[in-house]
Amino acid sequence: MNKEKLLLYADIRDQMNSLQKQEAEVKAEIEQEMESEEVDKVETSFGSFSHLTRTTYEYSDKVKEIDVELKQEKRREEKSGKATSTKKKYLRFVFNNAKDN
Repeated sequence: MNKEKLLLYADIRDQMNSLQKQEAEVKAEIEQEMESEEVDKVETSFGSFSHLTRTTYEYSDKVKEIDVELKQEKRREEKSGKATSTKKKYLRFVFNNAKDN
């Protein structure tokens, strides 16, 4: 196996992790500024930023119970073979050190 390619991949992942942390910090700052300035959309020459609202629901106990029953039925079908499955190969990479990534 080409160790240089593996090292390059590890380096890219490390950079991506750092960039994702920076992105989250800057995103929070932008959202805070947009909220304090009461702006929902900002147009720039390089793109637009929209501060959106997402609706989420909290369901009744009855629906939660049905959901639990559905999950249990899915597990039964998986165990019995009634449910079909597909398998896909993928690459997984884990850093060796305890670095905060």
